[in-house]
Amino acid sequence: MIYWRTFFVWMGLTVFSSILYAAQNPLETKIKAAYLYNFTKFVDWPDKKGKAIQICVTGDDSLGKLLEDLASKQGGQEKFTVISGSKINPAECQILYLNGSNREVDTLLNSAKEQNTLTVSDNEHFSERGGIITLFWDNGKIRFEINLLAVSKTNLKISSKLLELAKIR
Repeated sequence: MIYWRTFFVWMGLTVFSSILYAAQNPLETKIKAAYLYNFTKFVDWPDKKGKAIQICVTGDDSLGKLLEDLASKQGGQEKFTVISGSKINPAECQILYLNGSNREVDTLLNSAKEQNTLTVSDNEHFSERGGIITLFWDNGKIRFEINLLAVSKTNLKISSKLLELAKIR
């Protein structure tokens, strides 16, 4: 009988911690949106020439909505637009945030490698598969890693200021 009580208490705590994590998830999404927005300031695209930067987001509708809110409040800052959803053409994106199953990520990542697209994801082993920037958790903070080999296969120019903040792969 005591074992069952312990089991149910443990299960209750597990469910409660899952609810707390879900409640914190909006903060994580805001941080990711801030990273994507700030990447626009520290990367130069060869074919941009005064056009708005196109940020494409797969998989996470809340991230796309936050970026759209940021885009609508830009003022005189660097202009960007947001495309979110499943029908994304990597050739139209300067930044491509990939979230979803590994198969979906790999398909879009392979298409983006042929473009001057800054690919970003929080998927594990993203840089090993050829992605440029991987977001990851480190001591309770979201950090990022830059894959210099993947950058060298594009015509992107990443600011030394951004490289100083990154973990380099």
